[in-house]
Amino acid sequence: MAAAHRQHRPGRVLRADAAPLSADIELGGLRAGSYAVTFYDKRAGVARAPSRAECSAEAPARFTTPPIRADHAVTIRRL
Repeated sequence: MAAAHRQHRPGRVLRADAAPLSADIELGGLRAGSYAVTFYDKRAGVARAPSRAECSAEAPARFTTPPIRADHAVTIRRL
């Protein structure tokens, strides 16, 4: 399993009225294969439906985040 974590800076407040944003992610360094990518809405305490990412020795895993407005966690699990 691979994990990435970006810590919220202490003293910064997330804006509840902010527009949701998505991002295209490329993640290298994984073994070639298929991965399940699951995002967790930490505020609501729920997991979103997992998506699938593929990677090879030549290409990193690529996936797009769901629209995010507040703190989320993500797990990336090899299938």
